[in-house]
Amino acid sequence: MAQQKKYDVFISYSRKDSAIADEICKAFDRVGITYFIDRQGIGGGNEFPLELATSILNSQVFLLLGSKNSYESKYTNAEIHFAFKKKEQKSILPYILDDTPMPLEIDFILSTINWRKYQEHPINTILVDDVLKLLGRERPTELVRKDANIEQAKREALPDGEFQVGDLMYKASENSSGVTVCGLVNKAATEIRIPSQIKYGKYTYEVTSIGEGAFDWCDGLTSITIPNSVTSIGEGAFARCGSLTSITIPNSVTSIGDYAFSNCSSLKSIKIPKTLTDIGKDAFPEHTQVIRE
Repeated sequence: MAQQKKYDVFISYSRKDSAIADEICKAFDRVGITYFIDRQGIGGGNEFPLELATSILNSQVFLLLGSKNSYESKYTNAEIHFAFKKKEQKSILPYILDDTPMPLEIDFILSTINWRKYQEHPINTILVDDVLKLLGRERPTELVRKDANIEQAKREALPDGEFQVGDLMYKASENSSGVTVCGLVNKAATEIRIPSQIKYGKYTYEVTSIGEGAFDWCDGLTSITIPNSVTSIGEGAFARCGSLTSITIPNSVTSIGDYAFSNCSSLKSIKIPKTLTDIGKDAFPEHTQVIRE
């Protein structure tokens, strides 16, 4: 009998989501993660489910690409049930591709397992690192070195001082190739959506923080959306934004500085992620209901 092939990851997905699955495969190839993925159907008749079941058992991690398409797939549903029955929960990783409500039965099965979301957790960084952690491995040294060289080149290319892209002002972040939001050009703006990346010159930079006093006294601002690339909000960043009623703080944020939302008189409630571990003095107004997700 031929020896059965072993894999790092079994990718459970609908072929209607092949574009994203291909992105994931490329990211896995880059760091040396082996995987099983059904591209065109495996054999016929009884061979097909047997091959799927065997491959699930012979993979260390079961990666579910959750979507409307996969929830409607009889094979994906069978894979989920089989993996949950046969594998340890810590080896199952749901990666949610869209906002389609998960069917109750699948939701029940996966209710005790942490999910990742395609829109909030990038493939090449968070997803790959999650899988490597489950495999007990780290990124290859030569790849880490290459990435570090790229990041250094970006740091050196960043302009000195502040610069404007769209309605926002930015400056180079200390000890990072990312940039910090440091001001709003149009103080009368009412709704702001901070981008996760900006292009300046020939380089593209990740927006990693909101600086001290960045939106101080922006009286017209009523709502703002912060991208999942941001990890910190500085002291007094939204102080005295009297019209601010809505703000989205993503799971990526781990720290909020002193008085970050002081005197935001219209901010009745705010949801903060469970990842937020460092909250500064009087970061939120006394009247604001703080809800931890």
